[in-house]
Amino acid sequence: MDTSLFDKVASALRQNRDRYVDRSMETADEIARAGRGVAFSREELNQMIDGAINAVLEAAEGKSSDVRKFYCETLIPAVVEQGAPLTVAAGATGEVHMLMAADLVQRLPDHADEILKFYTLFVREFIIDIIDAGFTAEIARRAKTTAK
Repeated sequence: MDTSLFDKVASALRQNRDRYVDRSMETADEIARAGRGVAFSREELNQMIDGAINAVLEAAEGKSSDVRKFYCETLIPAVVEQGAPLTVAAGATGEVHMLMAADLVQRLPDHADEILKFYTLFVREFIIDIIDAGFTAEIARRAKTTAK
């Protein structure tokens, strides 16, 4: 992604950050009420959304995937440890990234094809990393429970 488009993407994602947090709060509350996961505080969701935005921007720069990997290796095990099913974590991640992608396409329609191509590849890799990290965390959690 060229520098000009990157700057526009970064600006758009950062400007809509609170909207993503609000939607994540709604999703987390819906999931918790349905008994399919745990409730998260607004502060926890702020951190999750900040990490998600930073992972997108890192990928858009094309320099590394360190932020995404750190996000998955630290956040996902903590979420699994709290009792949230991996499927719910992956689904909620997909939901917020769909919202982000839709916002970007709406705000930057002249770059819609490039944004969607980038974003679909990014989300694919992000969800793969989330599932890998979640399986690893679940195996560790079960081993710890069994050892007691």
